Amino acid sequence: MDVEIYDNIVRRPAILASRLLDSPQALHYFYGTYFRRNCQVPGTWHEVYVSGKSVTELSLRDIEATRKQLILLTGRVSFESAELQGIVAGQRNRCTEVTGVRGCKSAIQLSMQLYSAAQNKDRTDDENAEVDFQIAITMLHELAHAVHNDVQGSAYEDCFEDSFVAEAGYELAARIFGMATWGFRPNRKTTWFNWQSRYLQLGSHDLDGTCYDQRRLPKKIARYEMDPSFIQKLFDKGFWDGEYATRGGVALLPAPVIDLCREIADRQINIALPFGVVKLWMESDGISYYQEPCPYPPNENFEIRKKASEAQNDGP
Repeated sequence: MDVEIYDNIVRRPAILASRLLDSPQALHYFYGTYFRRNCQVPGTWHEVYVSGKSVTELSLRDIEATRKQLILLTGRVSFESAELQGIVAGQRNRCTEVTGVRGCKSAIQLSMQLYSAAQNKDRTDDENAEVDFQIAITMLHELAHAVHNDVQGSAYEDCFEDSFVAEAGYELAARIFGMATWGFRPNRKTTWFNWQSRYLQLGSHDLDGTCYDQRRLPKKIARYEMDPSFIQKLFDKGFWDGEYATRGGVALLPAPVIDLCREIADRQINIALPFGVVKLWMESDGISYYQEPCPYPPNENFEIRKKASEAQNDGP
C-alpha cells in the first residue's frame, strides 16, 4: 500500500492523537517524563518518578520545554505498517549511542489489520468514530513507549507518581482521560477501565513491575461503558474551539471519571483514578485537596538522569 494512502487512511485519527498529545494532562505527563525527579521505593529496585508540579502548576516555560522535546522526538520515531500476528501495534527500537544520553530511536509498527479497519467505512458514523478513536489511542499508547525509549533507552519503565504499575502506554491514556482504554481491538466495543489491577498478571504484564505492594491492587479490572457521543465530540472541531478552549483538560474527562471524582472528593480518598486527574477536576470545581504523590526521598541518580535528559536538547 502506498505511503500517501496510509496517510489518508489515518489522517483523522492522527489529528485527534496530536490534539490529545497537546492536552494539559498529556503535557504534564511528558514534562514529568523528560524533566523527572526519581524516588526510590524502599526495599525494592523500583523507582517512582514525578514532575514535582500538578497539571495546573506547569508554567508556560515548562510547557514550551516539553513541546520542544516532543518536536525533537519526531526525528527519533517512525511509523510503519507490518504483518503482525495477534497484535495490532508494536515497537522496534533502533538504539543510537549519544554521549550522556541513553535514549533510543523507536520504530512503531502498526498492523495491516488496523489499516484495513480504517479503510472500511461501511459502518455507521458512531462505529467509524469508534474505530478512528481506537487507532488514535493505539498511536498515543506506542508514542508513550517511544518517549520512554527516548529518555531511558532499553531500561525498565518506572511508575509515574501514584501509579502502582509501570506501563507508559496505559499511563498516558489514564492521565488524559482519567481511565485507560484499549487501542484498536477488532470487533470489540471500546470501554474505559482501571488498568492497574492484579488481572495484569494474567496478561502480558509481569507484576514484578509493580512499584508498591501488589496486594493493594484490585483483583479485577472495572470496566465502564463509553458513550458514543463522547467519542463523536472528539472529532468535532466545534468541541475543541468551544468547550475544550473554555474548560481545558477537564473537558476530556468522561462521565464515569467525573462520577468517581465526586465520590473521591466526598470521601477524601484516592481510588481507581490517577491523583493528578482528580486534583485537576477538584480545582475546576473549586475544591482544594492535595496529596504528596512521592513520599520517598529523591534517588541519588536524579542529577545524572536530569543532565542526560537536558543533553537531548542538543542531540541528533
